[in-house]
Amino acid sequence: MLHEILMINIFKKKIKFYFGEEMKPIGQYKDFKWKGSFRLEYKYIPQNYIISIDHEAGLFIILIDDGEKSSTNLERNSKEKKDELNAKNIDIAVRELKRVLDSNNFSLFFYEGEDLFEKKPDGTIIKLNDIFDGDEFDAE
Repeated sequence: MLHEILMINIFKKKIKFYFGEEMKPIGQYKDFKWKGSFRLEYKYIPQNYIISIDHEAGLFIILIDDGEKSSTNLERNSKEKKDELNAKNIDIAVRELKRVLDSNNFSLFFYEGEDLFEKKPDGTIIKLNDIFDGDEFDAE
């Protein structure tokens, strides 16, 4: 529990350092009894995105959500894959989040029923089921 509290504080300090007033905290949820789980939520003011940092069992993920129905995770848009909860990885992830959000050049994804859609940076929406009918995903 002490480790998770320390990591939450590091996240908060790094977000404040890299984003300043661009990122406003909107929520914090903790359930340390369940694998040290916590969630930090922020609003990224320049693009009106909701940023969620989720942690469970020593790993974290950062989600970018447009507040409507589309989202993506930082890992999909990053060269860095650092999801183990420690101070070094938090710094890397928050710097990378800043780079990705500043570029504003990433796709968001959403489902409608069983259909998967991609929302491109220019607002174009592509139905991915029309592109991939399932055969392309064979592991062979």
